[in-house]
Formats: sequence, structure tokens, C-alpha cells
Amino acid sequence: LEVGAEDPFLLINAAAAGHALGRNTEAASSLKKALKVGARDARFWTAAGYIEIAMGKFDEAVSCFGQSTGLAPRNAAGHVGLAIAYALVERTSEALGELETARTCSAAPSAIPVDIYEAAISEESDRALALAASALHANQLSIHDLRRDPGLGILMDAPKLEGILT
Repeated sequence: LEVGAEDPFLLINAAAAGHALGRNTEAASSLKKALKVGARDARFWTAAGYIEIAMGKFDEAVSCFGQSTGLAPRNAAGHVGLAIAYALVERTSEALGELETARTCSAAPSAIPVDIYEAAISEESDRALALAASALHANQLSIHDLRRDPGLGILMDAPKLEGILT
């Protein structure tokens, strides 16, 4: 996982790969370097937030997504990520507020429709699963989108989510 310290894209990817390989110490080091090099780019903070969620560091994820939305207030993906992170630290009303903000942003928030996140955050897992299944069936969403999102697996009933993916 040795990568050049000047390329934040490589460093973020090294952090994600390190985590996937169970090398969280190296992942954290790569993540820290990426954020230092790309500190003024909301994309890195958003990516870092998702890596922190995957590593179970929910408070750190809130901080990363907060940095992302601070740098790019119209960054819908940052607001969706912040909503997920807030939900994971049991700040539900703030999570739902971030989803509302994401809906007002000009760019699509993510591959996954905001309604699915809203249902999951509101602890309506069956409705979230039904929305996800419907989006998959209508080809509005791919199985890979759902599998890649670490937040949904935590917020929703993971075995049931996996059931609609197979």
C-alpha cells in the first residue's frame, strides 16, 4: 500500500484498499495523508467519511462529511453522507435535515435515491428494502451501488438487504 504522498486520489484509494484488506493502521495513515494533501477538496472529505463509516468510526465520519459540506455547501453527496453519519451516532433529526438539504442541491446526491436513506434513517427498514428492490427492478439502481454503500448495511437489516441483492 505504499503510494506517492503527493497524489490524494491514490492515497484515498489506498485507504479504502487497506481497510478492505483488514490493514486499518495503514488505511488510517493513507487517509490522514490524503486529507492533508487534498484538504481543500470536498471530494476527499466525502470519500474519507465513507471510509470512516466502513471502519466503524462514526464520529470521525460526521467530522469528515461536515468538512465536505463546509467546503462545498451544494455538494449533495456530502449531505447524504452526513445524514448517514448522523444516523449512525443517533442524531436522527439532523440526519433527516441533511437529506432535505441534499434534495435541494443541484447535482444528484448519489446513485442511491434519497428516499431509501430516509426510510432507513427513520427505522423503516421494510420500506427501505422495498424502495431498494423497486429501484433495482426498474434499473434505477445497481446491485453494486447498494453493496458499495457501507452506511446502508449498517442502517438496514444487512441479511435482508443481501437477500434482495441475490
